[in-house]
Amino acid sequence: MSKKDTVTKAFMRENTVFADAFNYLIFNGKKVIQPEQLQELDTTELVQLIAKGKNNKNESVQKYRDILKATVIMEDENADYLLLGIENQTEIHYAMPVRNMIYDALQYGNQVAAIAAQNVKEKKAPTRAEFLSNSGQSSLLCFILERIHGMALLPCMK
Repeated sequence: MSKKDTVTKAFMRENTVFADAFNYLIFNGKKVIQPEQLQELDTTELVQLIAKGKNNKNESVQKYRDILKATVIMEDENADYLLLGIENQTEIHYAMPVRNMIYDALQYGNQVAAIAAQNVKEKKAPTRAEFLSNSGQSSLLCFILERIHGMALLPCMK
């Protein structure tokens, strides 16, 4: 990681700066996300690949998001649970949107696995569909929103 990336990551990790960035992006500067409500999360995403790698063994892949924080915001007496992530870029990375989709998919997969484990533990499975998926209609996933810091959004390629 370059010195610029390290400095930017440390700056964006500050809850006040982080909240301001997302409040500007999502709420036009209105202070909806409160810095004291942000909780830093482990940014490591793990996946066990089914495909065989070298030596004919399953391979694990580890991905790291720069910053990931959880928060709860209240809107009209309803609570919204959010996971907010930031990727810092000092250079254009043309595949960054794809990388972020991979991070998000892994995070959603982790949420589903945690819900399934809890449902198995509590023996919750009132319907056949819920039994097969170890999840149900009442299972809620946290919405993930990613902001790429320092990189302009690029138009789609033709």
